[in-house]
Amino acid sequence: GGALIDMGVHAIDLIQYLTDSKVTKVAALNDTKTFQYSVDDSSCVLMKLSNGATAHVDSNFNIPDAASLSLFEIYGTKGSIIAEGTLSQEEGGKVRFMVSDVAGYDANQNRNQVKPLDVPVTFGNMYTKEIESFSNSILTGAPIQVPMSDALYVQRIVTAAYESGEKEIFVEV
Repeated sequence: GGALIDMGVHAIDLIQYLTDSKVTKVAALNDTKTFQYSVDDSSCVLMKLSNGATAHVDSNFNIPDAASLSLFEIYGTKGSIIAEGTLSQEEGGKVRFMVSDVAGYDANQNRNQVKPLDVPVTFGNMYTKEIESFSNSILTGAPIQVPMSDALYVQRIVTAAYESGEKEIFVEV
């Protein structure tokens, strides 16, 4: 797989999880810009969510790891959450949020920057947590935290994104 199906799927899944909304439509640019891969090394996907929000995911194999902050950003009408270095094969990074009590948009950009607040995060081994959660569901009958239907839907989104990139159109999921 390429950058989108290898890495982008996780960000897409996380967007749906955090917003409790499904991706309904996508437009994508997928390309092999740097390497001689037979798959995409660069992907940018614009998504429309069922709650009316828009989101985008950039996935790249062609940016050196040391040069990327690996950001996951959420912006809303009252503030933002920025996670840096948290999308990885190892738990780590930092999460900050900013909340503003000032409503509206100033076209002149006269504003006081809100001081970011660090979110305390306890890290561990994500693979151990995944196995423990799944085992708990089997042993106790608790709902599976990430059902297979979620993964299948993300795969449908990725398939639609690849189709969009090939045809240069928006594609319904």
